[in-house]
Amino acid sequence: EPADLVVTSEMLPGVMAACESRRQPLAILAANLCLYPLAGMPVFGPGLPPPRTADEAGMQQQIRAGTLAMLNQGLPALNAARAALGLPAIACVLEQLRAARRYLLAASRVFDFPVSELPPGLEYIGPQLGEPGWVEPALSVGARGVPLILVAFSTTYQAHEPVLQRILDAVAGLPVQAMVTLGQVTPGMLRAPANVRLVSSAPHSQVMPGAALVVTHGGHGTVMRALQHHKPMLILPHGRDQDENAVRVTERGAGLRLSAAAATGEIRAAIQRLLDEPAYAAAASQLGRAIAAEAAGIPVIQIFETLAAAAEA
Repeated sequence: EPADLVVTSEMLPGVMAACESRRQPLAILAANLCLYPLAGMPVFGPGLPPPRTADEAGMQQQIRAGTLAMLNQGLPALNAARAALGLPAIACVLEQLRAARRYLLAASRVFDFPVSELPPGLEYIGPQLGEPGWVEPALSVGARGVPLILVAFSTTYQAHEPVLQRILDAVAGLPVQAMVTLGQVTPGMLRAPANVRLVSSAPHSQVMPGAALVVTHGGHGTVMRALQHHKPMLILPHGRDQDENAVRVTERGAGLRLSAAAATGEIRAAIQRLLDEPAYAAAASQLGRAIAAEAAGIPVIQIFETLAAAAEA
């Protein structure tokens, strides 16, 4: 069935090729930073800051070439699909993105590292932070006057029970209280000290205002929500886009990053530092206000309606 507009993920080239073959108006929507190489932007994946020396620039160029080579391992299959749709072969998988009229990033340009110029059609529309419908109501956590730490890892499973346990062990030795949202981790897999409450889920918009800091894997949604509430973060990335989000937080002084293999003592020391040094909360507040101001000026619904109306005309 024809549509005024198809919106798809940047990771689904099959949808893009099908729309291209039917001349179906298409927009790409990414719920994270741009996965693909942008001129002047650190290569996506390892969580690197912008290069500061010629050697660092050369290293990142080599990583970028390796990333493109990895992506292009799927090029024969993509070109076979394109041929079946009556489309010509392409030389790089990134060429498939050109089928879209716009490439929209549900991320903040203020949060991302700056580039001198964006490719045509690529646009930041700001983070979209609605609460999922399955989130359970927030529960009160402990006494007033005691710092609250929200520990929020992915709702999808990343084998993160070991790091969660080390975080619980670290919190046990501090004069704080913590709420841990478990996602797909079952409570019986963890040993929770008396100052920790385990919940399957909780609405971040209700819990974060009362938190002193957030400990997280560094997923884009959790990071954006924490900054929205001006909270510093301790980030322990497990993969995906998490290292990229972490380096943007640490480069702005809004938090600390540790390896997912960090020991209990390291985690405890990092949490204590975030509690003791107000500069981290100040930087998170400054960055959060800038992100909010940017998002307030972006008419997201109007962008999609304009694309659909142009296609219909």
